[in-house]
Amino acid sequence: MNKKGLALLLLFGALPSMAQESVAAAAADSVKSQPEVVSAQPEAGFVASDAAVAPAEPVAATVDSSAAPVEPVAATVDSSAAPAEPAAVPVDSVTESAVKALAAAPKDSAVADTVKKEPAVAVTADSASTPVETASPASIVKRLILGVSGAVTYNNLYDSKLGLANLDDGAEGYTVKTTGQDDLMGNYWGIGANLGLGMLYMFTDMFGVHAELDAAYRAGSGESDVTVTLTWDDEDKPRERASLGIEYSLKQVNLDIPVLFRVALPNVLYVEMGPMLSFCFYSHEKSVVTDDDTKNVYRGDNVCDFAEFDMAFGLGAMRRIGTKSIEAGLRFVMGMTRLSDADDAPKTWQGQFNMTFWFL
Repeated sequence: MNKKGLALLLLFGALPSMAQESVAAAAADSVKSQPEVVSAQPEAGFVASDAAVAPAEPVAATVDSSAAPVEPVAATVDSSAAPAEPAAVPVDSVTESAVKALAAAPKDSAVADTVKKEPAVAVTADSASTPVETASPASIVKRLILGVSGAVTYNNLYDSKLGLANLDDGAEGYTVKTTGQDDLMGNYWGIGANLGLGMLYMFTDMFGVHAELDAAYRAGSGESDVTVTLTWDDEDKPRERASLGIEYSLKQVNLDIPVLFRVALPNVLYVEMGPMLSFCFYSHEKSVVTDDDTKNVYRGDNVCDFAEFDMAFGLGAMRRIGTKSIEAGLRFVMGMTRLSDADDAPKTWQGQFNMTFWFL
């Protein structure tokens, strides 16, 4: 055998080992070129998909059919080598990659159709972690409210001397002078009570109208020592003087209807002012006159006129209790008309401490 034939023989003998190396190298390159499946560790709150990632199919290396047939050589992997740890990839990157892959997919692909047909799932917040804001009862403003009102009333009279200054009216031949009648009015006072229904309508948070319908009981009395001096026109007649003790009392049952315009600073203070009509359904007066020897008692029923007109002024504060409110205030009532048509009939004035419970 010549040198040329020997060289060819060595070349054919070396082909199996070269093909083995080529197959192994091709298998290694195929493994490297496969996309590496990365499983990111889920963060808190992240739910992993139930679908498992299918293992990649091994890529078979092909050999040119024109080459000499060779025995296929299986690529072996060292089992002793430790498996590579999957690289941690941020969830945002995985999500972004998935979105890009869906966007790049053909519109008529099965994946796109599946995504379109998948019903939308509403995301709800955890009620335990997200507070739900609700309107508190105190933030709900009611323009019209109703309530029950009550008052303790200080009763008094003014602008009168109870007729004691007019004893000489129509007198002929003498003159009467009295002292102490001012003390009688100064000592007059009494305690009464009101009870009724109230209505408050607020046009705004600051301005409103307050009206009441109250049953009112008024009572008062006073006493004084009065000196009466009688002087005759005839100088020959001596003066006559008498010391009298006088007690006077008055009781009334009325229906009071105040209509007051209110200006308020919410939850701080309010002031109000307006007219008050009062209708008298019952009245009774009693006068007791005593001197050194006698005691005379005079009584009268329904001595007051039916209608009375007053002016009322008040101030106070309102506080909320849940959906209800309570109010306390002071009110001053000044009578504009006299209690009767009698000569020197008195007018009334009152000081009231009012409480109102607004329940509706």
